[in-house]
Amino acid sequence: MAYKIGGDSKRQLRASVARTFQAPETGQLLLHPSITPLAPCYDRALCGANTLDTADSAGNPYLLPERSLGINLSYAHGLGASSEAKIEFYTRDITHKIGTELTLENVAWATVPRYVIRPANLGDATLRGINLEGRLAMRDLWKTAPNLDLQGSVGYAHSELRDLPGPDNRLEGQLPWRAKLGAGYGLTDVPVKLNLDANWLPGDWFRNNLTQRTYQSSRFTLNANANWKVNATQRLVFSIDNLLAKDSNSINEYYGANQTLRRYSNNDAYTRFSVRLEMSL
Repeated sequence: MAYKIGGDSKRQLRASVARTFQAPETGQLLLHPSITPLAPCYDRALCGANTLDTADSAGNPYLLPERSLGINLSYAHGLGASSEAKIEFYTRDITHKIGTELTLENVAWATVPRYVIRPANLGDATLRGINLEGRLAMRDLWKTAPNLDLQGSVGYAHSELRDLPGPDNRLEGQLPWRAKLGAGYGLTDVPVKLNLDANWLPGDWFRNNLTQRTYQSSRFTLNANANWKVNATQRLVFSIDNLLAKDSNSINEYYGANQTLRRYSNNDAYTRFSVRLEMSL
């Protein structure tokens, strides 16, 4: 639902409600195990022991569908012909959140208990957040300005898996803060537009389940591209993704019987160059 304040399309209140249903995938329901190659079985014999970080995987036939109810409220205010500011509040209430669980259990394929990771319903979860977005066209400030646009956004979110103990019992992928800044410049002599955007995500922990939590380091990416409108039906795009190519690292922390195990990983980053031709038929 959208409401134009005073009949002005540049001043709008919007509200939306969404009800979603996510059924488990077939593979998540199958009990047939997958034995980790880091703790394998030999010569058709039953397996021996494995460790927290070399768990087998199997499905869960009792996995329930995940349901959620989402509400979004936003207000957009036009600042000129091409400039705009927007504020958005959103909330999500999730039932039977699907995640994973890691347990030590007696299994048919081993002579001793082995660690097994399975899909599981982690309980109910909530997500609340706010986003601030803005777009400024320099020609809205003065007519003779360069054809330059600036865009930016900053967001705050709070999520909680209510059935898991804190701290760090937040939803995966829902970091407390995020920010984005971009710029676009259109050349006057040729039909080419240059774009630059930067994205920042802070480093933080989140809890996968009762026996595992994960840390992801901060991430900063810088991308650039040039769009050349060859004619009315063709466009050539030159892109440089991840311009600074900063590596990131992660930590997986496992809790077992009288032990805690940490596994450190380094994720290499690379700059990617691409050329793309787009054609309208």
